[in-house]
Amino acid sequence: MLNSEWLVWKMPQYNFVTSLNKKYWELGSRENVKTWDKHLPEDVKIHIFSEDLEKDTWYHNAKLSSRVIWYSIYESCPKLRKFLEVGDDDPFLNGEIMAKEKFKFKWQATKFAHKTFPIFRMAEGKGKLVWLDADAMIHTPMDHNFLNSLQPDGHGISYLGRPSVYDECGFMMYDLDNVQVKQFLKEFEEMYTTLKLKELRETHDSFIFTTLRLQNKNKNLFFDLNKGATTNKHPFNSSILRPKMVHMKGHNKKAKMGKFLKRHKVDI
Repeated sequence: MLNSEWLVWKMPQYNFVTSLNKKYWELGSRENVKTWDKHLPEDVKIHIFSEDLEKDTWYHNAKLSSRVIWYSIYESCPKLRKFLEVGDDDPFLNGEIMAKEKFKFKWQATKFAHKTFPIFRMAEGKGKLVWLDADAMIHTPMDHNFLNSLQPDGHGISYLGRPSVYDECGFMMYDLDNVQVKQFLKEFEEMYTTLKLKELRETHDSFIFTTLRLQNKNKNLFFDLNKGATTNKHPFNSSILRPKMVHMKGHNKKAKMGKFLKRHKVDI
């Protein structure tokens, strides 16, 4: 009995967080979040931040469990609102500095701030904080052994690296009980609140994260889930996440989602 109690005490609390809008919800994020609810361990909390999707619209219709918690992003993240007051009118932060549509994301700090500020908000807590993009599906059940393997002892931040381009931040894991991780997230947030990100070549969250990671003196703080990759192609497909989840990048997300639900026989 004592041994089982000790194991429960040692087990970290995991909190998954994401953000989405009504358009993303209807394009497949609803089904994706339902797979999280179905396949994550029962004690894991799932936190959803949205700017335009009311709780009564999605929570009851999607028939999610009580462990899925909804937040109004602008009410919960006042620093985001303050950043947008400046960024929405700044071409270097809203993407309008680039004429070609497919490259605008590199300077769309205002768009991706809807991702980072929920992370900063949840970083006030403890345990393991996991960011997962809302267009990712968990197609196979996860247990604590798998979650623990994504951040071996001695590391505090897990990420998806690529050989010669900025990191992929569709999945991130932060150990909030690690003082150095807390400091990293503080510096990450200050890139926005002090507008220091305007000193960078690009202003999207992946570029900012990679810049801060490379500047950090404690290289052992970081664990690359895609270590050994030989290509810059989407790292979910080659990382240790692949047996459990898939990331629907690009267009036709709804069609891709249907294909993977059928392939993995996921009933939601």
